[in-house]
Amino acid sequence: AKYPYPTGTPSFIIFPMMPQFLQKRPFSVTIVLWGVFLLGTWNAGKAIAIIYQLPLFTKWPTTPSPTFRLVAALFWMALFWTLTALLWRKRPLTRQAPTRHTIPLAILLYAIYQTTITLLFATSQTTRQSWSLYAALYTLFALYTCWALKETAVPNPKQTPRD
Repeated sequence: AKYPYPTGTPSFIIFPMMPQFLQKRPFSVTIVLWGVFLLGTWNAGKAIAIIYQLPLFTKWPTTPSPTFRLVAALFWMALFWTLTALLWRKRPLTRQAPTRHTIPLAILLYAIYQTTITLLFATSQTTRQSWSLYAALYTLFALYTCWALKETAVPNPKQTPRD
């Protein structure tokens, strides 16, 4: 069979046209994809805000340190955007049986991080009282993610079927 694309066509043009990339993604996975992307975007916004407010933070002692908060926001941004890219490209890490819990685990770790920061360093009583709501919402999102990725799981080609 003749190669359907002209020689020298860049791979970023060819790959989206390949059949495995044209398959429609289940709506539940699309919701997970957008949720993980928005968590990364939220942390990008936090990082930008911290960078702009660094001169203000140096005038008053704040806890936790702005540098720690900036590094943490950049870490979570990179992690969630990487997971978004892996899920978008339908990589086995996000959809196959042994590792499909990567995204829910990342969400739960983020929930633990956010809840810990809120409980240890929040000064407002209202903020301290809302930690359980945030923890519950993150847990529900992680459970939904487990369900959505389990329902659309891709069988692992390296595993042999059991008789």
